[in-house]
Amino acid sequence: MDLLELFARQEAYQKQMGYEFPKPDIEACKQYIQALNVEQVELLNELPWKPWRNYDAKEFSKQRQIDEWTDSLIFLVNEALALQFSPTEVELAIERVFQKNYSRILNGISKLKGNETL
Repeated sequence: MDLLELFARQEAYQKQMGYEFPKPDIEACKQYIQALNVEQVELLNELPWKPWRNYDAKEFSKQRQIDEWTDSLIFLVNEALALQFSPTEVELAIERVFQKNYSRILNGISKLKGNETL
């Protein structure tokens, strides 16, 4: 599934739920940001993140991790819909950010080159 299909399917779902965004909706976006934060914490809870605790490997399920991560992705798409970002605009922004990030490597910023602060 590409971004275009992801956005279209999520927009159709949102319409069925009664959410339409004829103009940017800042309040809806703020709610989606809060929901995204909750989903990220739910994902964190599916990972052995506490250094003071011994974990049993059976406690964690890749399926639950993927599901929580996907819930987060869906809320990111909801934010984009509420702000009226198109899939094309998001793809272009991704390209800009990748170019900026890779330029850091060209400028000598890389964990592989001894910079352990990344």
